[in-house]
Amino acid sequence: MPPNRAQPPPRPRQSSLAPVVGTRYIVANRARPPATAGSLARTLDGSPHGDARVTNAQNIARLAGLLYLIVVVTGIFSLAYVPSQLALGEAPTLAVSKITASPALFRWGLASFLVEQVVFLILPLVLFRIFSPFGRIAAWLMVAFAAASVPVSLVALAQRASILDSIATVGPVVGDATTQALVLLSLKQYANGILAASLFWGLWLLPLGYLTLRSCLVPKILGAMLIVGGLGYVVDVFGQIISASYSSTTLAAYALLPAAVGEIGFCMWLVIVGTRSNSPPNHSPKPPPIRGVI
Repeated sequence: MPPNRAQPPPRPRQSSLAPVVGTRYIVANRARPPATAGSLARTLDGSPHGDARVTNAQNIARLAGLLYLIVVVTGIFSLAYVPSQLALGEAPTLAVSKITASPALFRWGLASFLVEQVVFLILPLVLFRIFSPFGRIAAWLMVAFAAASVPVSLVALAQRASILDSIATVGPVVGDATTQALVLLSLKQYANGILAASLFWGLWLLPLGYLTLRSCLVPKILGAMLIVGGLGYVVDVFGQIISASYSSTTLAAYALLPAAVGEIGFCMWLVIVGTRSNSPPNHSPKPPPIRGVI
């Protein structure tokens, strides 16, 4: 009789559920769409996808646009219109006579500037909620630069408000040398404070423009204009500090133009359109790898 050969141990029976579970795992991984910049924009509040979440993101964008529009309008009124009407950049004699004739306009300019600074503290926080998924460090820099400008601007505003005190204390006599000297000093200190604040007004546009370019939630041309405008602010500040004749150059006349176009276009886009819900695929993170069958 042939010798008995050792029988191999019986193989353990494989569960019939294993192929099913593995197949389901693969299908689940394949069915899960990769996250995109658009999906991040639709879930700014960390909630699941849905029409309600998309609407909420659009509301946040339009709120940011409305706040930015308030900053633009109050800034134009307090920093451009009122000084031009009251000759704050001219000779003290002319400024004293115009302020004395229109004290209400001067006070409205102060109030408008205060409103602008309060809103400018809130605006970057709302923008942070929109753009932080696309660059958290850049978003924090945007908030920091904007917040740093507010106390500097308020100190400059205090110098501008002291012009009224000088006129009220010494007297509104146009030819009075003491009044002119005090008004001239206040105007110089106010101009220096605004110059220092302008540096931060330019710096905060750089990360905002970068985030706009990276997110594609707003047209890229506006992001590019914000970056160029931010650089224009920086050039304008250092140009005034370094060169005494800078204000008479062609560069000084156009340095802040890109910032004006970019900021007005940016805020109007947010107010009217909101944010885009799609984005180019090159900003999308890679999908998770597909694992083998269990």
